Amino acid sequence: MKINQHNMLAGLLLVSMTFSSCLETHVTNRIDRDGSVHRTVVCKSDDSDDFSYSKFPVPVDESWMKTVTYELDTTPPEPGNIFPVKDTTWIYTYAKDFENAGEINNLYLTGNDRFNHVARRAEFSRKFNWFFSRILFSETIEPMVKGVNPLEFFTEEEYEVFLMNDAELQTFINHPDSVKRKDFVDQVEVRTEDWMTMCLAEDYLNRLADYAVSHNADIQKETILAKRDLFIEKVEDESDIPELTALIFDNAPEVLFGDGIIVFFEETERFYEQVFDIGGSSYTMDFVMPGILTYANGTIINKQRVSWEVSSERFFAIPFVMEAESRVINLWAWIVSAVFIVFVLTGLFKKKKAAL
Repeated sequence: MKINQHNMLAGLLLVSMTFSSCLETHVTNRIDRDGSVHRTVVCKSDDSDDFSYSKFPVPVDESWMKTVTYELDTTPPEPGNIFPVKDTTWIYTYAKDFENAGEINNLYLTGNDRFNHVARRAEFSRKFNWFFSRILFSETIEPMVKGVNPLEFFTEEEYEVFLMNDAELQTFINHPDSVKRKDFVDQVEVRTEDWMTMCLAEDYLNRLADYAVSHNADIQKETILAKRDLFIEKVEDESDIPELTALIFDNAPEVLFGDGIIVFFEETERFYEQVFDIGGSSYTMDFVMPGILTYANGTIINKQRVSWEVSSERFFAIPFVMEAESRVINLWAWIVSAVFIVFVLTGLFKKKKAAL
């Protein structure tokens, strides 16, 4: 029972450093003050096979309004050729209105997209403050594996680079001290591989420990979890889960955990194949907030729009939270207040006039 990749962990790490698809996806959520959301999903690719709903990073189906356009990129001919090379990039745009965040959550639960095994949820709230109201919107992606918090693994400087998207990394490297910065980025990539290996080791051993407890296996949970460092050491040479398990415990898994462990291995293999499948995948998520932005934990584009690059590393072992807050004017409150002030001033004026 081999994982499809040549090595369970190294295979994921190699994939996670490159995009596994040429599909470029940009999701925009235009949030209204009543909690309704107009979502557009723009997908670009030069390969028509990419436009399958199961390959999208967010769920889309036939109920969405679809528009198809294209861009033509003409490359000058190489020496000896007469005709230029023409590349067509197809652009599929999908749009749909949602009455509330709950409808988006239902879509996440039932969708047939590439990330459908990852837990995601959207949340909306409105806080009334008379003249203004605060609008809060967020999307949270739950971690894929149970691992080590990167804040506890990386140094502060490494963590800043770890969080950078491609454009931010390029800006970081394009500096008078570019050689030193490029070396530092390479160092963070190596450290990221080490972190992901540690997370996967911890995730697997926790799954195995939970199985042992639920099936009354004659082995302590603490004994299983204590094998993490040995697992990391041995996984470089052995990719077969049962054999790796036998290697780190120096005994046949069936002896330690019972014959049912075979089913556990099969389920675990399927789970990690799903993790491998989205390794390196990314898409862009935008919120367009009503009113004026007052807070966002992403890249602020303008006074209403904020953007995030959603990559699998971001929610590999910790939740990835995208949140924004904006302030909208309650026009009716201003009108009511103005009318009240006019009413009071008018009353005072009449009293003063009557007193004369």
